[in-house]
Amino acid sequence: MRKCVAIIIMICLTASLLMSCGGSGGGDKNEGAQPKTEAQQQTDAVQETAQQQEGTQSETEATTLEAQADQQPEKQLTRELPSQTDGYLIFVKDANTDEPLEGVKVQFCSDSQCMMGRTDNTGVAVFDVEPGNYEAHILKQPEGYQKSSETAKLTDADKTAVFMLLKEGEELKAGDTADRAAAAADQSEAKSGNDGYQKTDSEWSFNTTGFTFKVPERYKDYKGQYQGGDRGETDFNSDIFVTNLCYLPRTDEERAAMTAYKDGISDEEANSEEFRDKVNEYFRFNLATAMIIAIKDGMDFDAALDEVAPDRSLIKKTGQLGTAGGYTYYYVIPDYSTYDDVLREGMPEDLYAEFQDAMANVEEDVLNGVTPKGAHRAVEVTPIGTKLSFETTDLDGNAVFSADLFAGHKVTMINLWATWCTYCKSEMPELEELSKELADKDCQIIGICWDVEDDNVREAVKILEDRGVTYTNIKATDEMKKTLFSPGLPTTYFVDSEGRVLTTPIRGVDFNKYNERLEEALKAVE
Repeated sequence: MRKCVAIIIMICLTASLLMSCGGSGGGDKNEGAQPKTEAQQQTDAVQETAQQQEGTQSETEATTLEAQADQQPEKQLTRELPSQTDGYLIFVKDANTDEPLEGVKVQFCSDSQCMMGRTDNTGVAVFDVEPGNYEAHILKQPEGYQKSSETAKLTDADKTAVFMLLKEGEELKAGDTADRAAAAADQSEAKSGNDGYQKTDSEWSFNTTGFTFKVPERYKDYKGQYQGGDRGETDFNSDIFVTNLCYLPRTDEERAAMTAYKDGISDEEANSEEFRDKVNEYFRFNLATAMIIAIKDGMDFDAALDEVAPDRSLIKKTGQLGTAGGYTYYYVIPDYSTYDDVLREGMPEDLYAEFQDAMANVEEDVLNGVTPKGAHRAVEVTPIGTKLSFETTDLDGNAVFSADLFAGHKVTMINLWATWCTYCKSEMPELEELSKELADKDCQIIGICWDVEDDNVREAVKILEDRGVTYTNIKATDEMKKTLFSPGLPTTYFVDSEGRVLTTPIRGVDFNKYNERLEEALKAVE
């Protein structure tokens, strides 16, 4: 999970756009541009530092993975949607009746990881993940319905998608399906707040960090945007949750123009330097006015602060807000005095004055406006120290016992994958090469196919054969999934010769992290 270690130029409402575009694409973005002023160069340096501190994430998390839905169907189908959620909502409806379709498998992917969820009895699959750019499509159509090849693209500014499915043998009845989809999108927007946290709202709910914020009335008169971003837990099982309250010096007209621009470009244009430059410039001064931190009762606040804001020179003041649900809440107010000249020159005068007003009143705002509710972990992972013990078979049907599987190897790298997971399959050739390198270190890789059943075991075998995989692959079992949790696929764990989990897992494809965690695991068994 991305660590929120930067206060300066903190990325809030549309962090995903900067994360996915910043520093990518090759070449010099400013080539051929006019020379920048010293203040502009300072601003760029500040923003670059903040983006580096923000880090990268492979991450996609979900509360509705197929395995979890299978194990707890009643809980999945009776869940009520919160009035406002930071999650991404995928609605699936009958194209002719508008009736919600329950139990539809939806695949949800970032640029490095996929997950699967199922629609509940309201026809919606919720993916509680970090803000970012995602794609969704129907993995398997409901029985009696035509297959859909449509792909929906979602961003942090547009967190809903609606799929309208036709029954087999039916044609679309009178009326435009786009109208129905638009109506469904309007409904989903009311539930999700998919245009972000608005300054005109009376209250914001941050469901992961776990608090509500009463929006001050004066924000409604701001020309610029005041908004929030629920960053969630800083890392797996860290028990440190973070939300940023932010000011963006862009008018309502500028915001509408940026939204229209993003909605009107093609996929190819969205990958262009021009698009990246426009987005980076738009969010150039997206500034956190306060950080709200929730830590597990008993944890040391200074240690938690080292995790999220290690440079204390950027902090003006901290304070405690209260406790709820086993968590203690604090606020952190940043110090922008060093960069005041940069901000004054870079912002329009009236918006700079608004930002100063927000900073002058932010302590009072959070003290009067924040009501702690208790943090909620978006996903569960297997804790360090857990001993895995299971019986299963390999893909050829041979019995496998975990004690035998792990014995004789200092460290075993466990890679969870599925036949439907594009990124799982794409990393397999490199995992095969890595497995040969690990053998020299008395380590090994095993794969666990998360979705293999009798009817698709040959498909799983063919996937491995086509990619030249020779390391051991076994079947996941329901019993195994009770202790070995998958927050998305691929997910990778490291265990010792007795099956004890040595490190926090890695979500997505990240070979740099694989090597880092391997070294961490080897040190743990020395």
